[in-house]
Amino acid sequence: MDIEDEIIEELGGLERIIAVRDKTIEQKDRELDEKDRLIAKLKQQLGKK
Repeated sequence: MDIEDEIIEELGGLERIIAVRDKTIEQKDRELDEKDRLIAKLKQQLGKK
């Protein structure tokens, strides 16, 4: 295996790591959005009392 092959292999590994991290970030964003909606709903309900 020459240096080019090693670099290509390493970049492939990094691309997979980044893809997983991006997916994790998207999931966390969705969770935060859901929590924000719940908080807004609770504030609205508390305001009605």
